[in-house]
Amino acid sequence: MRYGLINIKSKNKNDLIREMVWGTDVKKELKGGIIDGIKEFETRFNKSFWEKFVILHYTGSHIEESQIILGLSKAGFKYNYYDNSIKHIFILIIANENDNLYPSIVSFYIKMLSDDEIIERILEYKGELLFEDILKFKPEEIIS
Repeated sequence: MRYGLINIKSKNKNDLIREMVWGTDVKKELKGGIIDGIKEFETRFNKSFWEKFVILHYTGSHIEESQIILGLSKAGFKYNYYDNSIKHIFILIIANENDNLYPSIVSFYIKMLSDDEIIERILEYKGELLFEDILKFKPEEIIS
């Protein structure tokens, strides 16, 4: 599992998706298809289910290693036209479609980011090891 952190410069959903996918270690020739896949999903469902964060995800048979990218936007922006809340935290999860941990990864981050104290710690974090200190996926911490 690979982790990455991006300081988001984007001000809208499409630019955010592009910026986050380009921040991954996925092979360059696959990135366009991943961007299109995420945009297609977002067009069909067009939802940000959580008030304070957004989780984007993509699965495919050609993904060799799962990656979790955290995007932080200091300014934040409205993720959807109908959404009045400003989002600052964005998670992109890219996994192989046969990765058995994928559902657990999504559940872990939903649970973690539903805690207001964690949100505040992330937004105020000044160190370089955000994943190691706060956000590293720990399957043993998932409550079924």
